[in-house]
Amino acid sequence: MAPYSEVTMRSSVGALLKIAGLLAVTVASSWAALQLLNLWDVSRSGSGGAGSTGSSNLVQIAEATYGLSCLGRAPGVKAGNVTDAVAKICEKAIDDCKFVASVGDFGDPAPGCAKDLSISWRCGTDQSLRRLRIPPEADGKLISISCLQR
Repeated sequence: MAPYSEVTMRSSVGALLKIAGLLAVTVASSWAALQLLNLWDVSRSGSGGAGSTGSSNLVQIAEATYGLSCLGRAPGVKAGNVTDAVAKICEKAIDDCKFVASVGDFGDPAPGCAKDLSISWRCGTDQSLRRLRIPPEADGKLISISCLQR
């Protein structure tokens, strides 16, 4: 039989381990609950409305032009000709918007001419414009516009 002090020490260590385990479970479940509440709140408030909270990185397309490189060679090319199409693709995008440029989505304003893609966007309430230009041929290229980095 073990001496009294060794038995007491074992039971004290066992009790401390149980308390530490209980504390760890409590902290982990509290953290998980807070993460779920935050996710739920972001999905409710980041609905894309103009006055929604949590939209500091909402991607807002200001202008998008497909085929500016063909300007003067094709009468169908006009500044802003794909603004609505790109805005629809990036609708409700927070932080970034990634898509593949497609003549299927944009139409072909200048048949036979290799077209570039220019996009200007704003992030949330920041009024400064960010810009991206994809050189010809933009069709089929992966486009990535972001509000995360400047």
